[in-house]
Amino acid sequence: MQLCAFFLVCQKTDISEHALDCLRKSKVKRVHLVGRRGPLQVAFTIKELREMVKLPGTRPVISPLDVQGLDKIIKDLPRPRRRLTELIHKTGTAVRPGSEEVKEWTLHFCRSPQRILTSAGGDVAGIELVVNRLQGETLESQKAVATDEREILPCGLVGF
Repeated sequence: MQLCAFFLVCQKTDISEHALDCLRKSKVKRVHLVGRRGPLQVAFTIKELREMVKLPGTRPVISPLDVQGLDKIIKDLPRPRRRLTELIHKTGTAVRPGSEEVKEWTLHFCRSPQRILTSAGGDVAGIELVVNRLQGETLESQKAVATDEREILPCGLVGF
């Protein structure tokens, strides 16, 4: 079963203790985090990402394609954005062996959820995502613009 949400990877959270306890006991192995813009526009902090990367028993997954070319522009970024982008790039290019016993979380960039897909029985079966492209002159002004390309992310649970 896969979970498409952020709340599972956070230990300190506003979620109720009862709900957090249920998540801790769950058999969820994979968490997918979907962002509409790219790695240069992420809104989380370096501290948040560093804590996620270091979560015991978890493996971060960022597609090398999503961080391709970042190493060439990192030096030109303002310091806070540079440090965060360096960690995203390092995480995306790191080689980590797979293991059935390890939980993993994946960042998906330039994607927007379009609809939740259900099975014949009404259970969650996945999410349809639209692939975005970034449009705009500067990093700060870039907007996510939907393309005609769609992807299906199979999952059994969805959280926003």
